[in-house]
Amino acid sequence: MHEAHWRKPVQAGGRAIHNPLEAIRFMDREWPGKKTMSFAEAHQACLAALDGREPADGARASFKDAVDEAQVH
Repeated sequence: MHEAHWRKPVQAGGRAIHNPLEAIRFMDREWPGKKTMSFAEAHQACLAALDGREPADGARASFKDAVDEAQVH
């Protein structure tokens, strides 16, 4: 499992999310919004980043898009 930290955290649920693992935990345990297609894409991107199949920055962008869409700031 890759533990890459993002250069800039994403604000979600009133806290800072620093990496794909934290994002997965937030999405699985605390996601307050509707689970849309962007949520599913972010979840997959974060899993791929943890496996090293996708860059961590790509997962960050997908996660931020999902957070923005759901207005989970």
